Amino acid sequence: MDIARPGADGFEVSKKLREIDKTVLLIFVADMSRFAVSGYEVGAFDFIVNPIKYGNFKIKLPRAI
Repeated sequence: MDIARPGADGFEVSKKLREIDKTVLLIFVADMSRFAVSGYEVGAFDFIVNPIKYGNFKIKLPRAI
């Protein structure tokens, strides 16, 4: 979930997703790590800082799957 989604705040969208499906896996993507704590408040599985580095993504994706 992109935190800075055009037209909708990623946290608000995540809260609505949680109302529909409490088990959906959320990984937040943002350009600032200060948003990570807020991501966990909505039950995010993980957080990736932009720009996404392949090595970091390679570690996180198998954990999510």
